Amino acid sequence: MHLYLYIILAYVLTLLAFNIIRSRRVKSHDDFMVTGRSLSIRVMVFTLICTWIGSGTFISGAEYAYRAGFSSLWLPAGAWIGIAVIYFLAGRIRTFGQYTIGDILEVRYGRFARLFGAVALVIAFVTIVSYQFRAGGYILNVVTDGAVSVAWGQALSAFFVITFTALAGMMAVAYTDLPNGILILVACVLAVPFVVHAGGEWPGRRRPFRRAISRCSAGISGRIRHSRRAVISSPP
Repeated sequence: MHLYLYIILAYVLTLLAFNIIRSRRVKSHDDFMVTGRSLSIRVMVFTLICTWIGSGTFISGAEYAYRAGFSSLWLPAGAWIGIAVIYFLAGRIRTFGQYTIGDILEVRYGRFARLFGAVALVIAFVTIVSYQFRAGGYILNVVTDGAVSVAWGQALSAFFVITFTALAGMMAVAYTDLPNGILILVACVLAVPFVVHAGGEWPGRRRPFRRAISRCSAGISGRIRHSRRAVISSPP
C-alpha cells in the first residue's frame, strides 16, 4: 500500500515544483486570473477534461451510465449544455474584459446580479471543493492503511490545493491540467482490457461486465466504509 503513497507524493511534489517555476511567469493580474487571455485550444480542452472527469465520473458515474443507459446523460447535463452555450457566447464575453462571472453580471445587469451570482457560486463551489478535500482524505487514509487519519488527509489535501492555486492562479491550474488530462485519457484507454478481463468475456453479454463493475464498486465502497468506521470508533 505504501507504494501508492510514494507515487501520490511524487506526483504531488512534481506538480508543486512545476507551479513554483510557473509562478515566476505571472507578471500581472491578467496572468494570474486568466493566464493573460492566451490559452490555446489544446490547453483549454484538457482543462475542461480535468474539471469534469474525476472519481465521481469513474466510479459512480460509470456504473450509473451502464445501468441507466443514455438517460444517464441528464446527470451531467449542466456541464455539457453549459459548454455548448459558452461556445457561442465566448467571443462576446471576452469583449467585456472582465475576470469573473460576477464581474460580467455586474456590467450587464447591475450590482444585485453580481451579488446573486456570487452567492450561487459560493454555495456550489464550497460543496464541490469540500467533497474533493474529503475524498483526498479518504484516499490518503486508505493508501496508508489508516496511518494518516481522514481528518489529517483532508487537511493535507486542502493545503496542497490552496498552495497549488495561490502560487500562479489560473496559469498554474491550466498548464498542469494538460498532463493531467492526457493521463486521464490514457488511463481510460488502458483500463478497457482490464475491465474486459475482469468481466471474463469480450463485449456481447452484459452480465459479466455487470459483475466486474459491481465487484470494483463494492471493493472501493468497502474500503471507504472501513475507514469511516475507524474514524467513528477512534477515541477523540
